[in-house]
Amino acid sequence: MTETGAAKYRLSRQWIVHSGQGAPPPNWPAFRFPTGQTLAWHPMTRVKVFQAGRGGLVGIGLLVNPLEGELGLYDERNLDHGNLVRALRKIGGTYVVFRYTESELVAYTDPAGMMGVYYTAGEAASTPALLPALQRDGAIDREYPFQGVDNWYTGGLTPFVGVRALMANHALRLADMSTRRFWPEEGEFESRPKEAALEACGQVLRGMLLGAAKLGRPLISLTGGRDSRVNLAASRDIAASTEYFTLRSPKVKPCDLEIPRELAKLGRLNHVYYDCEDAPDWLLECYDEIASGLSIGARRDILGGVLKLASDDAIHFNGNLGAITKSYFWHSADPRDVRLASLMKEFENKAACISRGVEEWLHSVPRGTAPATVYNLMYLEQRGGRWAGTGENASSIFYESFTPFNSRELFAHISSMPVAAVAGGTLLKDFVHVLWPELLSVPYCRNWRKLGAYLPKSIRAIFK
Repeated sequence: MTETGAAKYRLSRQWIVHSGQGAPPPNWPAFRFPTGQTLAWHPMTRVKVFQAGRGGLVGIGLLVNPLEGELGLYDERNLDHGNLVRALRKIGGTYVVFRYTESELVAYTDPAGMMGVYYTAGEAASTPALLPALQRDGAIDREYPFQGVDNWYTGGLTPFVGVRALMANHALRLADMSTRRFWPEEGEFESRPKEAALEACGQVLRGMLLGAAKLGRPLISLTGGRDSRVNLAASRDIAASTEYFTLRSPKVKPCDLEIPRELAKLGRLNHVYYDCEDAPDWLLECYDEIASGLSIGARRDILGGVLKLASDDAIHFNGNLGAITKSYFWHSADPRDVRLASLMKEFENKAACISRGVEEWLHSVPRGTAPATVYNLMYLEQRGGRWAGTGENASSIFYESFTPFNSRELFAHISSMPVAAVAGGTLLKDFVHVLWPELLSVPYCRNWRKLGAYLPKSIRAIFK
């Protein structure tokens, strides 16, 4: 799979909205909006066009309504912004939705912005690689050299001249490139007892996997960690039709190889180990083109192993965003305010451009949002969409990417719990207890994160 592989996987599952400047490959399907712009997409991209009178909706990617089954999206009433936002509140997945009329074209992100939207001068695309005349911004590169294990760009910042990233839960009006937040609204999250919220979380997680499994062939990665255990627990009803896998390499901890074997035996799972190998040059080029230099670190290192999973119909259920339950950015077990230093704690280089991006995001959050919720929203929208999302988008070379944690309903239930119930990172075990309690008889890999928190980030990077 050399030239054939490169031809098939280049810009796999990507899309662009252009007005004549963007240059998608000639074999891509296309749809022309009444506004004069054209949507073009890679043949493997999942696209649904709904037309109603003089307007319509276009959904790209994986959209799931975990509680109602039917999406409830492709309806003429949802040509109204307010109605569409109410419909999107229920829908999780990895997607972008376009609403169009004769005079307006607006893009809406998924809950975490896991499907990226990059835009410039009337053009928008899932990867900067498709935007015209792409040029690195030398000033940003000098201020913030993109290197190390897990660097990422904040707010709507990108390292390209004139290119912005649409922040999660924002709508982009392509006519004038204006954006506005559409979720959450002020006073969105109501308080409720932990047990009731946990049961509701379990229903969402189970429904997310059931819904996505109807759209493709499920692949679920197993490790010794907590995020993947939740995916396993939520997959109980589809276990017989799911392939579970573990990537094996010298860099993987022994417990991340041994514990999946125990889980597979307990659940009688179809579980396979795949050995990582050096990726061929053409595959690295395909990955780097889609990532556009925005994704670095471990994901790129395992491409040779993941290639063995490549399939036109596969959907990889992963544990991305599970840390919305782990008090990741919190500065205390009961934060009473939001501190910029806490939001910036992941960055060894706290460059001014990164700080401005965080402040841009923070200013978009509705006033009155509880500090703990703001911190968790930071993980969902920024650490999730701007960091994990770029790597997952490039992984669409192999399969469609889906995480059950990418749900506004789930986030709302988590945010409704008492702060003490969310602090400390115990919720992922609570989810397993609700969904498949027998799985808790198998231990987890030991978590060294708390010990590592006492080390400087530069030292932690060496160990990573």
